[in-house]
Amino acid sequence: MYKIIFRSIILCITLVACKKDKDLTREYMQAGMFDEAEKIYQDAILNESHSELKDWNKHHLLTFYYDTGQIDKAYEYASSLSIKTSVALNIAIEIDNVANDYSKMKNHLRAMRLYNKSANLYMTYSNLHEQINCPELAIDSYKLAYYHAKFGEYLDEAKEYKEAALKIIDSERCSSNNDVQADKEFF
Repeated sequence: MYKIIFRSIILCITLVACKKDKDLTREYMQAGMFDEAEKIYQDAILNESHSELKDWNKHHLLTFYYDTGQIDKAYEYASSLSIKTSVALNIAIEIDNVANDYSKMKNHLRAMRLYNKSANLYMTYSNLHEQINCPELAIDSYKLAYYHAKFGEYLDEAKEYKEAALKIIDSERCSSNNDVQADKEFF
């Protein structure tokens, strides 16, 4: 009984502190003081003892990176997360969009690297979500990375992307997906 009361008191104190942090973060963001807002999120994650609130703060830091256009930071942070969040999927899609722009400019090196990053994020996202049977978006990004590696004559990278895609295609998760099995012909 005392544990429940104690936990409730701690949770109330934490929620009040979170509200103050949230308000201050919003003020910093409106003022364009992104470094200060980022620090509040990072401090909240480091100091949080309740896993639900820690995950909430992680999600908001990831959203912060995405919303402020810090795609590289968002990618690095999303890759390290162990929480299920749709923001990671949005970041992978945004990275794909940037890679598409480099593809149109025929900058094969940048496009290749970005498609590889998005493929890695799609894989991380699909591994955290059991309901995703076959990570087709990851395969598509690996195919595009492979294409740019081949076209730009980055043969070691092309081999790496081909192996990564084929490993997914040959996995049990994708074995019954005929469309994905047809992707083998691409390589």
